[in-house]
Amino acid sequence: MNDNPNAEDFETYSVHIHEDAGRLPLRVVQFGSVIVIGLELTPEQRARNSAESEAALRRLREHIGKPGVKIERRPGVPLVYANKNMPGTVIRELNGRKEVGKLLKDGSFVSLLADRPPSIGPGGFLAD
Repeated sequence: MNDNPNAEDFETYSVHIHEDAGRLPLRVVQFGSVIVIGLELTPEQRARNSAESEAALRRLREHIGKPGVKIERRPGVPLVYANKNMPGTVIRELNGRKEVGKLLKDGSFVSLLADRPPSIGPGGFLAD
């Protein structure tokens, strides 16, 4: 016989008995190894819960249909995202200029085209 039993050797139950449990019908619901026993809902409670759930879904629906996040751009703050055309690199957008590069372990950005002189595009801006 083992004097040091493992937690797996025991099952733990926590039970709360409602004072009306012997007089009202009970509902048993199991989620995996969790069993929940509670009083059966009345038709009025079911209708109220259903209406509250539908109202919550209506409020949530307007937000669920919008995928992604909105990023507010600010001057001087770079936007960095994965470069789908060149795996292992990122694109950094800063003040209207795009650069391809890599992020170092310390979080700093290193341009892959740093040794190439920038080209001037239309309007006097640096071209991509």
